[in-house]
Amino acid sequence: MAINGKVQEYLALATKYFEAGELTAKKKNWEPALNSLLHSLELSVKAALYTVSDEDIHVHQVAGHFGRHFRDRFGAELCRELARTLSKYTIPRYPGDEDITGKDVQTALAPARKFIEDIVPDPMKNPPRHNGRAKPASTTR
Repeated sequence: MAINGKVQEYLALATKYFEAGELTAKKKNWEPALNSLLHSLELSVKAALYTVSDEDIHVHQVAGHFGRHFRDRFGAELCRELARTLSKYTIPRYPGDEDITGKDVQTALAPARKFIEDIVPDPMKNPPRHNGRAKPASTTR
């Protein structure tokens, strides 16, 4: 799969959400900061997935799809960290029983930064080899 504009667009938008999350965190607005950082992480994972397929991805929980395509390249621990972090995706979006703290925001900030700065650029420079599947499985409605 050739790297295309969709990868660049998703990475650019992920970067904007990351920057918004950082700025919001400085104001100690934890819910919107965490929401922005988790959305940034989701978008950056989708950018990585678009290096192996250009099929539209219409799910928020993309950790399993990332692991399916990139576990060998980046390791199981990164995939587990991604799944743990993205499992919190709905928490800042709706009022509930969980209080969000600066620690929660910092916990999301590290993997979001890692994906934007290190993980996604890697397959852009060295595209993954085709693994027998033309498209990530189960990523559409």
